[in-house]
Amino acid sequence: MRKGGAEMATVNPAQASESFVAGILVAPRLLKAGRKATGSSESMSGSAPSVKWRALGSTLVLLSALLLACSPRLEAGSRFHFWAKYVSREARKATGAAAIPNNTDEVEVLRRQLRISDRKLQEILAEAQAEHWAESPECQPAPEPYYQNGLLLRPRAQQPIEGHPTPEACASGLQGVVILDAVIGANGAARDVNVSKGIDPALDRQAVITIESTPWSPALLCGQPVDVHYAVAVNFRLSACSGVAQ
Repeated sequence: MRKGGAEMATVNPAQASESFVAGILVAPRLLKAGRKATGSSESMSGSAPSVKWRALGSTLVLLSALLLACSPRLEAGSRFHFWAKYVSREARKATGAAAIPNNTDEVEVLRRQLRISDRKLQEILAEAQAEHWAESPECQPAPEPYYQNGLLLRPRAQQPIEGHPTPEACASGLQGVVILDAVIGANGAARDVNVSKGIDPALDRQAVITIESTPWSPALLCGQPVDVHYAVAVNFRLSACSGVAQ
């Protein structure tokens, strides 16, 4: 189930019931294997299992049922969220946007978390096409900038963001990280850039200039560029002072 762009965990009673029954069916096989491994199989005379094995059998039945019932499942909300990010990434690739070295691929991270195989990926893409996910209300861009949520593919700077220290900062040995809030527009330009955590007025101004002059690949919603509020950091290092006039 999706609410406000954030995924909410759901429990399907029918699936849980099926898993519980499956656990009950699996447990006797585990019990039989355990008896063989310890040489405690029933005697040729057909005598009943010992009390010890009956108790173990009951425990295995319960544990197997609970483990299967509680095993992670790829719910509809998770499939939709993954699909939204996946089609956005493919749309970004189609624009020819250059990949930044060492930049985390959030789609692949999510794919590993959800354990989506190539076969499952094709099933999700087929389901999205059959059920017209791209036409769902969640995929229609809003007039106001978004805040980051599970459906959006984050905006990405098209070049490394590097702080260029001022001569005064280099002379005084001043360095640190400036945190800024900005709106990254669907056109790839940053606007409404404000300092949320600064270190020095001159470096803070320099950080704003850096973000405003950086070209961006915009955030994408189901493959469509949208405006989004985004927090970004500019790191000023003394090691960058080499060649700065002081």
